[in-house]
Amino acid sequence: MITREQWGVLLGLVHYPGRPPTSTAEDVLRCFGASDGVSLGLHLLERAVAKRGAEDVEGALLVCNRFGFTPEHLPLLLELASTEWHHSHEDVVWYLGDYQGPEVVNALIRATEWIPEYLRFDESRALARKAVRGLGRQPDEKARDALLRLAASDHEIIRTDALKQLER
Repeated sequence: MITREQWGVLLGLVHYPGRPPTSTAEDVLRCFGASDGVSLGLHLLERAVAKRGAEDVEGALLVCNRFGFTPEHLPLLLELASTEWHHSHEDVVWYLGDYQGPEVVNALIRATEWIPEYLRFDESRALARKAVRGLGRQPDEKARDALLRLAASDHEIIRTDALKQLER
């Protein structure tokens, strides 16, 4: 579990309009007693998934975003992309778009079709839009086929984003 002090440092990594970050990578490492940020992020993400800690997923993803993702992160991201117990699906799908492979394409396709309960209010379909962008970065025929299907969507925003990705 991420402590209140650790949360303060992690939130200091976030850029807000008109306010630069207040924490550095060194601050994060020092606060967690770690020497390697990539390993720290992986450890925090593994622990968050194992304990099904929604807030801890958010914190772990902040660390991973700051220090980087590796192939070892992929199975955790794939699991998080299809589970309902957290509220970080948009971030997870965004990061998945940087990986390649059939399992990534499948997860991105699913994210264009599935709306988690907590995102039902979102008429802009931000999760699906991030998944469409991720599909656009995949050198996979199945991803292209999915984009072609999405380009015929009844949802104007999804259709427009899919067409943009196909034009790239």
